[in-house]
Amino acid sequence: MIKKFRYIYVCLIAVLACCVSTSVSAQSVFAHYKGVNDMPYIRNPYGIEMQQVHEYEYTYYVTGGREIDLPLPFENYTKEQNTDIEPKGYIRWYDYNTDMANPRLSVYNTTNLKEVNDNNDKARGLFAWKNKTNSEPFGPSRNRVGVKYTAPTDADDATWKGEDVACDVSKYTDFDPMVSGKDQYFTHEPTLQIRYIFHIRPAKAMAENIIKTTATDLRTADSDLTIEDNRRIVFGAKDANAKMSVRVNYKPSNYFFYPLKPQDGKQRHLLSSDEAHSIKQADYDKSTLYNANGFVWYAYDETKTKYTVLVSRGTVQLHDFTSMNVLMNNGNGWKNLDGTPTTKPNIKFGSIVYLVAYAYYYETNNADNSIKAPIASFEILYQNTYPKTMKQLTDDGDNERTLAYFESHYKQVTKPISFDDDNDKLTMVAPTVENNMAHYASRWDRRAYSFVYPELRDYACPNGKALIHGEYGLFKSANLAGISDNSVTSTTGKKLYQWWNSAVLHDRTHAITNGKQYGYFLYVDASDESRQIASIDFKADLCSGARLIFSAAVTDFTGSHASEQPQVLFKIYGIIKDENDKVTHQRLLTSFTSGDFASNTKGGRQLGTWFQVYSRIVMRKNMGVENYSDFRIVLDNMCASTYGADYAIDDIRLYIQHAKVDVLQNQPACPDAKSGSIANHEITLKITSHYENVQAITGVGKESKLFYRISDMDGKPFAGIDYNGDGTADEYGEVTIPANYDASSSAFEIDPEGHVILVIDNRHFDLPLGKKFYVSVAYPDADGNPDEWGKFTDECSSYSDAFSIVQQKVVISDANGSLVTTVRVSCDGNSTPDVDINAKLETADKVGGGSILLNNVKFDWFVGTPDGADNKFSSISGLQEALGNYRLKFPDATSLNTAFKTSNPDDYALLEKYIAGVDGEGTLVLAVSNSLTGYKFKQVGTYKIAAVPIKTSIKQGTVTYEICPQPMYFTIRIVENGPKLILGFDKVAYPTDDRAVRIGLPQIREMLKKADNGMLILPVVELNNGKDENIEIKFLDDQKVFISDSNDPTFTSTKQIVGKLKEETLASGKKTLGLVFDDNVLDILHEGYWYELNFSYELHNSTTTAACPGDLFITLKVVPEYLTWFPSVANKLNANWNNDLNWKRSTAAELYDKKYEDYGEATYDNTANSSLTRQQAYTPMKFSKVVIPENKLVYPGLGNIVYRVSNDIATKLTNFKGEEATSGIAYDFVVTWNDNTADPDDHSTDGNGTFKCETFHGNLCDQIFFKAQAELLNQPYLIYNKAFVEKEVESNKWNLVSTPMKNIYAGDFFVPKTTGREESKTAFSAMNFDGTSDNRVAAPVYQRNWDSNETQIVDGGTQYKVHDFDGNNISIESISDASMNVESLYWSHVYNKLDENYSEGKGFALKAGDQYKTLSAKWLFRLPKEDEEYKYFEPDGGYSDLNVSVPKHEKYMLNVPYSNEPGLLGEISQPLTSNTHSNNRYYIVGNPYTASLSMYQFLNGNPSFERKVWTLVDGVLKAHSVPEGTYNRSQDYIIEPMQGFFVKVKEGETVSQANFTLMMTTDRWISGGTAVQEPAAVYINVVNDDHLCSTAKVVVCNDADDEFVDDEDVELLNNSDIEDVPQVYTVAGNQAVALNKLSNINFLPLGIIAKVDGNVMSNGATVNVEISANRYVTDKLFVFDAKMGTFTPADAPISIMANEHGRYYITTSTYNLKQHNDEANIKCFSPNSGTITVSSPNIAIANVRIYNFEGLLVTSALGINQASWTKNIGCGLYIVKAETKDGQSKTFKLSVR
Repeated sequence: MIKKFRYIYVCLIAVLACCVSTSVSAQSVFAHYKGVNDMPYIRNPYGIEMQQVHEYEYTYYVTGGREIDLPLPFENYTKEQNTDIEPKGYIRWYDYNTDMANPRLSVYNTTNLKEVNDNNDKARGLFAWKNKTNSEPFGPSRNRVGVKYTAPTDADDATWKGEDVACDVSKYTDFDPMVSGKDQYFTHEPTLQIRYIFHIRPAKAMAENIIKTTATDLRTADSDLTIEDNRRIVFGAKDANAKMSVRVNYKPSNYFFYPLKPQDGKQRHLLSSDEAHSIKQADYDKSTLYNANGFVWYAYDETKTKYTVLVSRGTVQLHDFTSMNVLMNNGNGWKNLDGTPTTKPNIKFGSIVYLVAYAYYYETNNADNSIKAPIASFEILYQNTYPKTMKQLTDDGDNERTLAYFESHYKQVTKPISFDDDNDKLTMVAPTVENNMAHYASRWDRRAYSFVYPELRDYACPNGKALIHGEYGLFKSANLAGISDNSVTSTTGKKLYQWWNSAVLHDRTHAITNGKQYGYFLYVDASDESRQIASIDFKADLCSGARLIFSAAVTDFTGSHASEQPQVLFKIYGIIKDENDKVTHQRLLTSFTSGDFASNTKGGRQLGTWFQVYSRIVMRKNMGVENYSDFRIVLDNMCASTYGADYAIDDIRLYIQHAKVDVLQNQPACPDAKSGSIANHEITLKITSHYENVQAITGVGKESKLFYRISDMDGKPFAGIDYNGDGTADEYGEVTIPANYDASSSAFEIDPEGHVILVIDNRHFDLPLGKKFYVSVAYPDADGNPDEWGKFTDECSSYSDAFSIVQQKVVISDANGSLVTTVRVSCDGNSTPDVDINAKLETADKVGGGSILLNNVKFDWFVGTPDGADNKFSSISGLQEALGNYRLKFPDATSLNTAFKTSNPDDYALLEKYIAGVDGEGTLVLAVSNSLTGYKFKQVGTYKIAAVPIKTSIKQGTVTYEICPQPMYFTIRIVENGPKLILGFDKVAYPTDDRAVRIGLPQIREMLKKADNGMLILPVVELNNGKDENIEIKFLDDQKVFISDSNDPTFTSTKQIVGKLKEETLASGKKTLGLVFDDNVLDILHEGYWYELNFSYELHNSTTTAACPGDLFITLKVVPEYLTWFPSVANKLNANWNNDLNWKRSTAAELYDKKYEDYGEATYDNTANSSLTRQQAYTPMKFSKVVIPENKLVYPGLGNIVYRVSNDIATKLTNFKGEEATSGIAYDFVVTWNDNTADPDDHSTDGNGTFKCETFHGNLCDQIFFKAQAELLNQPYLIYNKAFVEKEVESNKWNLVSTPMKNIYAGDFFVPKTTGREESKTAFSAMNFDGTSDNRVAAPVYQRNWDSNETQIVDGGTQYKVHDFDGNNISIESISDASMNVESLYWSHVYNKLDENYSEGKGFALKAGDQYKTLSAKWLFRLPKEDEEYKYFEPDGGYSDLNVSVPKHEKYMLNVPYSNEPGLLGEISQPLTSNTHSNNRYYIVGNPYTASLSMYQFLNGNPSFERKVWTLVDGVLKAHSVPEGTYNRSQDYIIEPMQGFFVKVKEGETVSQANFTLMMTTDRWISGGTAVQEPAAVYINVVNDDHLCSTAKVVVCNDADDEFVDDEDVELLNNSDIEDVPQVYTVAGNQAVALNKLSNINFLPLGIIAKVDGNVMSNGATVNVEISANRYVTDKLFVFDAKMGTFTPADAPISIMANEHGRYYITTSTYNLKQHNDEANIKCFSPNSGTITVSSPNIAIANVRIYNFEGLLVTSALGINQASWTKNIGCGLYIVKAETKDGQSKTFKLSVR
């Protein structure tokens, strides 16, 4: 027995030992992991690397010492329940700032959370995970996985910075578990799904913020109204019972506030506009901070004068009390603001309702809601634009909601968000088991839901469901048998799909492309929390008054038993990014809601059917869109619960209509009207504008006037229009703008959205057909005449979209709306067409302007003959009349009714004859249909068909459209549907059957050089004969290839041969087809035109039943070798490089090439082909040489391009502004151009004349030539081999210059000695110094550096130190007082130091020519130069013995190298070398890019510079102040490429470099920014020989400081050595300034600084001055001459003496010297370097004493007895004491620079 117990004891000890050993060794260890897709780590805001994962952020508020719960958004989270539909594979709580454990977190008693360390034994947080191999954890619930946070006592301080806690969540367990028995432990984190971030902040900060936002005496007009200002929500409601949801962000416990307790006891209302009821900061009682425990909800009517209490007490965050009926009939009744009862408002479509939510606190069960504060506000606009299916849109005639209408009427804001290119691994091919579900998550910062990874299905916990709550996936299809239905499983048998209904669903791309492509849709299983799902960023130039059009597709895909149907809110934010592309601010602008599908759709529940959510709004001024160029769309789930709430989203589209003026045509011009003829007099144009937009400019409640005119697309007013009806032509029309809206006035209308419309004009205009126009609007200037006219490049001005007189047409398409030109008919004798031929009527859009396509117009048809001859319907005597007579009696008959034979026998006989068909004439089809479906074409060939409308009008929706009865004609080509030869690349799903090849004549020339091998290889993707996929075909007509059609005006015959096929036959499986061009092809093809090629074939060696022949058509697009950027208004100012409409074939003048042949007219004394036109061309290819000229529209803007990994098709070709490339260009074939062959003259694919095709690649060219002042935005995305730039400068004037190119030296700036303009060599030529034509003495170019410490070489033997200004080797610090007026001229000696390197865009000064060398009024330089060595010149013009090396390893390269990375910054730093003078805080820098710089962004990115810059333009130094704060384009200053500028370092700052990024660049011509009323301003111009020399500006603002203030005033940076002109100044405080902001003009000193001994002007010479003021200066201005005692009106001719400082003043008629006869009139200032002036305008200066800051007397002058006194005293700090003759004195402290 003892032995037995001993044995048990030993075994027990062994087991225990084993257990102890296991427990010691088996434990989880934390480490980061890159996830299943091995994505690189990201850095959080605190610089810590962690796994890429979607994030969602909360903010929780605390008081000191308080313990709060940090809840996770799981269903039944607070209940102790187990669930299989929430994640529980892995949860980690930690400090987000440190990525370590947070000691302030604690757990609940039954928690699963455990502390886990890393390999360094550091605690990394609290973790819960699937820790058993045979079971899943219970929960997830608060008690099991939740934490509590305890706040420090510091949290009671409103300035406490707070903390950030993160929680990483995943259902996956791919954490390489270490297993011990049934226990498992992780060795690293798994693939994460989402990171919840909790920002903990002080409660008092929220309470203070509530006061700041709600108090009318604290907020501005455009500020948010509440801390949760939801702004305008556009609700497209089905009817008065339709509902949408609104919500506050948190539960009551997260709101802290000071209560509203007005001392007068009156009610306060957030929205009140009257003083009695509006909220002021004093209305809050700050004695007690309350924590809310409930909400109160109020509703206000549109006038904000009535309200009703919707919810008097409750804790629910989300409500749906928003239907019009519920609001109107609320049981609590409606009240006035004082609480007295009133009538309910009439809420209807177009109405606005305001909701306000209050946080409140109550201690008892009594409904006392007096302790409250407003926290959230909503503005709901009701529109009758509820979600509809595509069929409902067609049936209801909602043509303005179709994609075709969007594309023709609006500008696309950003590429449609279709999820098809969410990552570059996705495909467009048909769904398979492998590709149906995306394997890669969306970009980590673009979603706020968890991504479901199909490859991790077997690692899921819970593992019962394919998708669980809060997850999303990207899918091609749903419920496709065997591919995406519930039968598809993982390798271990787990379901990959679990759809809750059986509807088959495809994405929207599948429908749009008629089933040819399969994209992806976003599917979500909504979280139990109503919150954000996803976000998408885009760029746009938006403006108040423009229209925003929104469309998205949503489908309900939950179970029919589930109650919760989809409800999505689409929110648009304006965001501001810093110079590093980081978002620093965002503000909600507006939202669009789908409403609750349960109440807001018709036709019952339609699972798996796409609904279009649509809205169209005008952006109001208070939205503030002008302040943003970056925007974000956020998708919010608004479902109340997760019971159901499974839905899909796709095809999100945003369009903009910038035009603020609408032109509406009442009826179309009929089809028989000729182009160029005047529109008939029944056609009227209604010109309108939104009244709100007009009043924003003219002022509310103020009568004014408006001017308008009709202009052509070049901006020229169309002549001959009688605007005022007096029988004579006028320049423009004029209309009075009423002060207030009057519903009874014909001047006003209400549009469908409920906006008030001002009718500007409504009548007939004699405009010709076929020509485009636009309406331009101007408002009165100060004299009542038209001010600036509206134009397309100023998006905030007033103009209409381009319009023309709409002529009725017919548009032919297939059933899916794709245009049809070719129809294939079956070979079985039935001639069944492969597509339906559908017709739509294009007519005038009476509601939206422009044209509109009507779907349901019924036609009869007259089918012509197969030879392509003109249709004879109109020319057959009596036929049209007979058909018209028949339709009057039998409008719906599809055959001849015999009753008509009795009444109209002749008509009957004629109709019967043509219904039967007449050879050589055609066949009449009585269809009463918009389709030709069922008609059997007897022969192949080209038919011209007449569509004859049956009715003379049609009603669609509420609008009736008139229809002209005349026939409309179109052409259809009928071919037999023989064997199918399909060109294309493998793995590419093409959106249409059309194929195109982009090719250039240089490629064809090289093919023709290699007679044996030269050919074009076309890719073949498929050859079949229906189900027979293994066939062989033989090419007919001896393999000849013909031109079947072209837009070339010289094309005349379809029998024209361009070449032949290399192969005689082709078998299935062969992937290429060779095309050998004929020798004469270069005489046939012309650049910029397209040619449709055609060849025929038949089955060969086939044992199957003989089939009819097949035809293949492919379009050849001939891309010009030389292309010029040519944007247009007609192309909506699109700036995409890859848009064909932006290019034209270059001219000889643009190329400086007399040997080049122009199309059209000769431009450079050269030859021209007058039969052709310089029409729109094609996007550049690899061989293209492109010219970018200066233009006043838009410059090209690039963006990164994304290509699919599987097939190299471009999925993103939009530029950085979201503007589109040519539609379908990504699917064009492009002929290759190889730069890496052994023979430099052979660019073929094989180096021997054979050229293959490749997929389209964008943003490329061979060489690029920038004309003077041309630009390119985001240049690093350009692929190129060489770049050239031009710089044009005025002769004999200094310029601040930079260069965007590498390896540029001072010696490169030379020009031909006879002209001064580099136009002698053709563009793209190599440039070398030519000793014959170039001479540095005959064509001198002067250059200077700024205050550097280098030696400057002037000639071979003489060198000067940098400080040696005039060759005397005298340091500037030691120059005598008499010469101190140049002290601020820290310039080097003029040099020609040939090897001075201008790297990284360095700024320098340059002057072309001098007073002796005036070769040209403007000199033109061209860079780069090939030279790598230069020789110096002797003064006599010969070479010296000294030469220098100028290495150029990167010549022809621009400063920023190529990259295709998204969000590229293109960073450049320009070193600021230490100035020779320590007191010199000015530096010269240069624009290093090929695009203009925004000084606002540049100064933001360089905060150590003062917010001002100086530029030198036309020899004049000008100062520019750039304010901080919210961006406003009108207050920005733009620096063009190749321009230098001065910056000034802030006092006390040390700066080593100026930093540049591409985020600082901007489009020079496109004006964003609001039309802000300019403040009162005075302009003082110095004029010499009628040329403006210099300018000073005075701005009068009530809040301006009269002293010199850095942020307001800009000092005069007087560099007269590079300015051969006098400088004008006024005085701010004691400093001469170029820009002076002050509160009143009073007596303002005015003066001129000029060279003392210079050539331009001697001391005391007379200068002509012109003074002007804008309309906001109401006082009359005078110039006072204190020496002469005279006043001269400022608008009279004025001459003043230069360098007589203190003598002249600007003053106003309202300022009386006698009333201000005190020391205030004594002025002391420094007009220029080293100089002090003391002046007094009315009492002469008697004595002046000047002391240094040690109190020692420096100098004095007694008995002056003059109005002013000036002394050159040198730089330093001084105390100046001045006395006047009458004994008044004043002391000044003065810094003289």
